[in-house]
Order: sequence, then C-alpha cells, then structure tokens
Amino acid sequence: MDTIQTKQTLKGWFVAGARPTESQFNDWITTMVSVTGDQTIDGKLNFEQPVSSYAWTSNYGNLNNASDNFVPFDSEVFNSDASTFELVNSGSVTAKIFIKDSGYYEFNSQVHLYDMFNNVDVLVKLLVTNAPTGPMSLVGIFNNEKFSETTADRLINGNLTLKIDNTGYYSVSINPSANSPYPSNSNSTPTRLFIKRIGKL
Repeated sequence: MDTIQTKQTLKGWFVAGARPTESQFNDWITTMVSVTGDQTIDGKLNFEQPVSSYAWTSNYGNLNNASDNFVPFDSEVFNSDASTFELVNSGSVTAKIFIKDSGYYEFNSQVHLYDMFNNVDVLVKLLVTNAPTGPMSLVGIFNNEKFSETTADRLINGNLTLKIDNTGYYSVSINPSANSPYPSNSNSTPTRLFIKRIGKL
C-alpha cells in the first residue's frame, strides 16, 4: 500500500548515489499528488495539481562523449491532465514534453547509466523550445557531477523548480565526459522524468 511520506524522508531517497526502489517511487508519487484533508473518490481520482511521468524504456545505445544526448522518452507512465502535459515525438531524440499551461512546476529527473567510473563527469540539463523540433535553450541543470568510485551502475537524481510563463516543449539531455555510458534499466528502473505543477500564476 502506498504511503504519504514527509519531505525529509523523500529527500533521503533521492540524494546523489541513492537507488530508490519501486515502492519508494510509488510513495513519492502518492505524496506528490495528495491533497490536504479528507478525500472521497467516486468513479475517478481528481488531482489538485496536474502531474505526469515519462520513461526511456527501450532502444538503448552508448551515449556520445562531450555532447548533448537527448533522452528519447518513449513511455508516458502516467498523466493526470492531458490538457497540461503531452509527450510528442515519442521514442526519438526529438522527444519532448509539451507543457501547455503557465504556472510553477517541479521537475524531478532520474538518469540511470552503466560505465560510471574512472572520474567520468556527467552533466544533465533541462532544455526548452517553442516548437516540437525547434532549437533548444537551456532552462537549468539537474546535475553536474564527477563519479570517481568503481561502481559502474549509477542512478543520478536531480530536481528543478521553475516558473513557466508560456507554453513550451521540454527535453532532458545527458552529457558524459568519457566512457560512452550505456543506459541502464536494471531493477526495472529506467531513466525517468516526473513533472508536477505546484501552483498557478
């Protein structure tokens, strides 16, 4: 059974180097979409704020070093409001999440890679464009970390909170310095992106 957790508990699951379990992700989703006070569900669950999640589950290949590798999200895990979120160009390097409404948004990324050793640097970025295939602009940096240990399989978690004034198409890029890391889906934990609108403008 999914459980609503405290903010401090959730933060402990998503620090650098952590390996959140499926149960912990379920608790994170439950906590993020919960509303205050008593709730009655009759027919369907209505979320206070829109939430969505996307994953990269197939068609893996080694990443190119020293360049932006755009994540080809190919699975919409859930989407509470199709009028706010839409996955476009699914499964291609031009895959993007179209955010259709202004507001304050929280983005949580989880990048899962093999071959994370020998002081490889990994830069994970969030980018935006105003068209499905237009030029991308940097919005923020999820991670900029060096991995010096011998552990080859790593989860890299990041978080950004943004004020979004206009609609836009959002992408995640992964830029490794070396090793040409290979995407991992071990323990059924692929690279993922969670988005929640946390307030209206």
